[in-house]
Parts: sequence; structure tokens; C-alpha cells
Amino acid sequence: MVNNNFFLRGGAERAFFDSINILEEAGHEVAHFSTKTNADHSSPWRKYFVKYYELSDSARFGSIEKMRIVGRIWYNFETRLKLRRLLSDFKPDVAHLHNIFHHLSPSVIDELKKQKIPIVWTLHDYKVVSPSYNLSVRGKIWEKNSKGRIHKCITDKCVYNSYLKSTVCVIESLLHKLLGTFNKVDYFISPSDFLIDKYQEFGFCQNIEKVVNPVLVGAANFEIEPWKLGIGDYKNGFILYFGRLSTEKGLSDLIEAYAKIKTNIPLLIAGDGPEKEHLVLLARKLNVSGSVKFLGRLEKEKLFQIIARANFTVTPSRCYENAPYGLLESMALGKTVISSDLGGAREIVKRSNAGLLFTAGDVNQLKAKMEYAIQNKEEMFEKGLLGKLFIEKHYSKDVFYKRIMEIYQNLTQGNVA
Repeated sequence: MVNNNFFLRGGAERAFFDSINILEEAGHEVAHFSTKTNADHSSPWRKYFVKYYELSDSARFGSIEKMRIVGRIWYNFETRLKLRRLLSDFKPDVAHLHNIFHHLSPSVIDELKKQKIPIVWTLHDYKVVSPSYNLSVRGKIWEKNSKGRIHKCITDKCVYNSYLKSTVCVIESLLHKLLGTFNKVDYFISPSDFLIDKYQEFGFCQNIEKVVNPVLVGAANFEIEPWKLGIGDYKNGFILYFGRLSTEKGLSDLIEAYAKIKTNIPLLIAGDGPEKEHLVLLARKLNVSGSVKFLGRLEKEKLFQIIARANFTVTPSRCYENAPYGLLESMALGKTVISSDLGGAREIVKRSNAGLLFTAGDVNQLKAKMEYAIQNKEEMFEKGLLGKLFIEKHYSKDVFYKRIMEIYQNLTQGNVA
């Protein structure tokens, strides 16, 4: 199992760690390959991990170090060397990739191919077809590089609003297209149909199979009252968002919509990210700082307990989510979800009938949906039950294990679909 991070940073890491646990529980031996940080989970394979650079802190690096980092983004030779050493000790039947760009780099693929190891790659975002990994620029959908117009990424500063960083990522894309790197992957999989369709729109020719990520809520005691969790005694419940606090997640829209509602039900926001300070100031500016509570990053079991006590949850993203865990885990815990109508989130809500959709970025429409949910508790309870049943049927670990083993066996027996 290969992934940039060996700590829980986001949805890709959740899928990565859950997949490892499911395979190990079934009796398989799993080696890990990642980068090395102080936040890592424990791993017997850590000695093979690659040096990590926090790319958002690039300002503190000197010119020579920056050039070295850019080279690693394009093609990380340390990755190949460390992976080669791991493979000499561990002879895998198959390698399963998750997120590898910018840190491990696609050099992983070349070494695995050289060693004749079948490669499966779960696509969590759009990075293979776009330098802008979530097809979002400054909080708005951005798809201008489709049909070969990759130069648009530079002119529009599609990566961190920077000409330089955008140029680095454009060169990265062109390099691996020239090297045919992605043609060396045996099997691409996606947790949503939406991502598959979007890749096809961008001219991606290889086959991608749908394999949903498992949703493992865990055995939490959901009878614990909120005040015992240190989040306040909210007798009327609360509205909840949990996830990364970044521009494309639409948190400004959520706070603005909430400020327009006349309610004594607070809004809780769990998670962390670069937009936190801005969001705190926004809540203060809109005179709702007393009702909008920022909980920070929470441990998984505590988070699940809070989700289970919420009236409903909101996923206000302005980008094309693939298969957002914020939505899936809410449904698994019987919660109605209010979601923007973009990407895989729309796909899941439509199929499950477990929530309400609003036009992404439309604050007034989001306000109306939240008001409706507050006023129609019985209907929301019924939608929550539909969501729970949908997750149990389609996203269980048994469903995931059966499907992923079919793919692994096809590869190891030489029957690539």
C-alpha cells in the first residue's frame, strides 16, 4: 500500500488506512510505503519511508533547496531507491497506490514496473488529468486545461495562485505524459462514477473501474451527551460540518447562510485548515461568533460521537468532491445531509435519497435548505435511516473486500480487465 502520508490528513488517508486494516484482518500481509513525518502512525516498514517536505512552507527554503524540491516533485529518485530496498525484503503480489504526487512522485510506478509488480491505483482526485488536483481555482470550478489546453493553468495561476508553482505542475504533467508513466498502471479504480466521467471528458483513455471506499464508523458509544464530550450542552441539538477548512470547501457560504437563519441551534465546525482564521473573523463580522463553534481536529471516535448527536450535517463544497467521507460517515450514522450539487456528493445523495441538495455557492438556497431541515425533523429522521441502509448495503467492508480481491486476483493471474 503506497500513499504520500502515513497520518490521517484527509479522505485519501482514511481510505488508505481502512484498506490496510481490512486486508490485514482478512489475513493478508501488507507492507507500507510513504513519507516520514513526526505525525506518522507506527509502521514496521518506516525505515524505508522517504524524506518529507512541507511544500506549503517553501518560503523558508533557500534557492538550492527549492530547486532540489522541484526536482523531487517531478521525479523523486530517493523514492525509487527506498522502494527498491523495500521490495527486496517484501515480495508483493500487487502494489496498490493512493496519492503519490509531489512527495513520492510517479517514480513509484517506474520502479514497480521494472520489478514486474502489478499496479492498482485508486484515484482520489483529478491530478492525473489536471495540474489543479481538485479542478478548483480560488474557490471556483476550473476546467480550462481540458482538451490539451494545459498552458491555461499557468496563465490562470491554477496552483496556489502562483505562476511559478503552476509552471512547476504543468511541467510535471507534461513530463509524465512524455514518459508514458500512467500507461504503465495496470488497473485504475475510482470511488465514484462522476470522477470516471470527468476523466473521460478530459480525454483519459485507460479504463477505470468503480470501487467504493469502505465506510467503517466503528463501535462508539453514541449515547454520550454532548457536554461530556467537551462541546457544550446543546439540548436542541446542533448543525455540523466536519472536514478540512479550506476555500474550496465552501465554509464561508455555510456561515453566511447560517447567519441569515433565526434559530437557537448552534453551528459546530470540526476540523482544521488554512481558512480557519478567516472563518472565525467572518463569524464575528456577521455577529454569530457566539453560535458558531470551532472544535478543531478531533480523534475519530470522538468525531463519530458528535456526528451521531447532530441534527443534520452540511457539505457545502464548491469543488468536485469525489466520494466525501463527511457525507458518507454522516449517512452511516443515520444523519440527513445537506450538500452542494457537485461531483460525487450529488451522485451519492441522489442515489440514496438521504439528503437535500442546493446549488453550490448559492447562500440563499443553502439557508432555505437548512431552515427546511430544522422545521421538518420527522422527514429528516426518515432520510437519515435511508442513508444508513444505503451505506450498509453498498459501502460495507465486506462489499469492498470482495470487489478489491477480484481485482487483485485478476492481476496476479494475468487476467487484466
